[in-house]
Amino acid sequence: MGSSNRTAQIAIEFSFMVMLSFAFLIVILLIAYAYFHHAAEERRNAAVQDLAWTLKRELLIAATVEDGYRRNVTLPLTLDGLSYSVDVSETTLTVSLADGTSGIASIPAVVAGTFAPGANELRQDDGALTIHQP
Repeated sequence: MGSSNRTAQIAIEFSFMVMLSFAFLIVILLIAYAYFHHAAEERRNAAVQDLAWTLKRELLIAATVEDGYRRNVTLPLTLDGLSYSVDVSETTLTVSLADGTSGIASIPAVVAGTFAPGANELRQDDGALTIHQP
């Protein structure tokens, strides 16, 4: 009778150790998921803000040159694998990802038109700055 009690105790202890190991593994996986999710979010934020600042610099250059200025600007088709849009209002440029992430930059002049993924052309004619898609 003592032998079967000992075998049962060993089985219970083994089961407890297996469950404890699985719980520890789940905690480690949750921590790794949170870390990688946060890193991906930071990468998306940086990509959006970088594009907004790059477009702001392009508009600053175009606003300070003479009439007749033309510059072709090619934007990526996606940012971090997500579709995006660029909205240009009177003094603000906003880059928005499909997941809701956005980056904002102030712009120096009133601009007609808006940027789109792919080819764009900046023009400075008669003191007016316009954006066209060829």
